[in-house]
Amino acid sequence: MTIDTKVRREPSTHTCQQSASVGKSLVDKAIGNMKKRAREETTPIHKIYIQEIVKALISYSGIATGLFIPTFENIDASLYRSRSKNYPTLPKSLVDLVLPDIWRLAKRGEPH
Repeated sequence: MTIDTKVRREPSTHTCQQSASVGKSLVDKAIGNMKKRAREETTPIHKIYIQEIVKALISYSGIATGLFIPTFENIDASLYRSRSKNYPTLPKSLVDLVLPDIWRLAKRGEPH
């Protein structure tokens, strides 16, 4: 070959890498939805997991997302951690319990 020689490439029909990355990104999106729902809803974590996985599998049935779906045991700690961000830490003893002023008054404004 000389410097002036051109190499002609035909478009590849190999799509495994592209569909794999698309499937992984769709699963990442489903996991993001799970974490958001875990923070915002009181639905049990396992039920949220099942609903989001089923929704992802039905919505994108033509894409191989099943290879990238984590098991519930692999993702449950992450979902519970997301949920715990909306709740205050529990006091270790009654001495540590501090009630905000709004919770110290009855309906008519008199103290409990």
